[in-house]
Amino acid sequence: MLSHMGAVIRVALSAVPANGQERVKGGTARHRAVLDAIDRRDPAAAEKGMRALLDRQRPLTTKEEL
Repeated sequence: MLSHMGAVIRVALSAVPANGQERVKGGTARHRAVLDAIDRRDPAAAEKGMRALLDRQRPLTTKEEL
């Protein structure tokens, strides 16, 4: 099941416009930071990282790009 999900995610990411690719890469690093904080059992850092992710949330494309 996970390998199928990975394939779907790869296809979706390949459809992201070039200007969105850098945001995807940056988002991956921010998600990793949250995961690392969880692994360290550091709830304050995990919450701070998650709040930062949510604050930055925006669509990768605009209606004009579709």
